[in-house]
Amino acid sequence: MEIVAGGSERWESIANGLASIDRRSEVVLVHDAARPAVTGRLIASVLNRAVKAGAAVPTLQITETVKRVGNERQIIETVDRTGLHTVQTPQGFRRDILIEAYNRDVDFSTITDDASLVELLGGRVETVPGERDNIKLTWPEDFRQMERILRERGITD
Repeated sequence: MEIVAGGSERWESIANGLASIDRRSEVVLVHDAARPAVTGRLIASVLNRAVKAGAAVPTLQITETVKRVGNERQIIETVDRTGLHTVQTPQGFRRDILIEAYNRDVDFSTITDDASLVELLGGRVETVPGERDNIKLTWPEDFRQMERILRERGITD
């Protein structure tokens, strides 16, 4: 195992990791450390779909009403949530697809995840069902929820 230094931006960390991957590796999974409750089942699902389709991400269908809110915190519109999903990690890609995407001249500051980069360059990204417990640790209350999830799994007391 090799430890690779990250970059000052997410995309730089991914690029550094890609540069160190064994050329014999066919598929790359990119996972946010901020999602520590990922399961082996979800990893396998993404990996299997990425092998078949070239690129795959786990998603969850949005179930809540979505509002676009203005700078003064006023509701501007209700967004039709039909077909809207949130995206999780790990995200899986054939190695050659992701390397090609990272070698393109792109404004990486506009890229929020690796699937967005592949999409921007015309690539097809398929989805697999995400998992509700695969939460991203962003807010203080997320840590309490993560403690509950890990306690239920018997990982912590």
